[in-house]
Amino acid sequence: MAIKKGDTDVHQSALGRLLQKGEPQDAAGLRTCIEALCDDDIAWQTAQTGDNQPWQVNDALTAELNARTLQRLPGDNWRVTSYSGLQQRGHGIAQDLMPRLDVDAAGVVSVVEEPTLTPHQFPRGASPGTFLHSLFEDLDFTQPVDPNWGTGKTGTRRL
Repeated sequence: MAIKKGDTDVHQSALGRLLQKGEPQDAAGLRTCIEALCDDDIAWQTAQTGDNQPWQVNDALTAELNARTLQRLPGDNWRVTSYSGLQQRGHGIAQDLMPRLDVDAAGVVSVVEEPTLTPHQFPRGASPGTFLHSLFEDLDFTQPVDPNWGTGKTGTRRL
């Protein structure tokens, strides 16, 4: 392989700026800069010339891989969200809005338990995501929600 004559343009790259301090140098100067970094932990070795043959996988060394079988059921106790503002703002307001339990009225009314929804049950696709994003853009999570706020929001967009 022929060595390039004259200054190289390595000094214009990020690595060249570190090696050559941004100064143009010829191939011998570049080699001197690299060798200056060599010590007990860093070594310089010139690569051997190739045989111009494409690399081939050695089939004898290729082991057959098998995937392990999942031994447990995955939990559904995590949350997917991209609204970092929800975490940064206070969450005390939400707790203030939660209904309080009336100890004296306990057992008077039978409670019908609704199925718990998870983030995985939210419809997929761009339209539902855009709809949800538009709702979060309009909400102020530091203030109580106006009971009439949702009127018109859910009927104006189609999933």
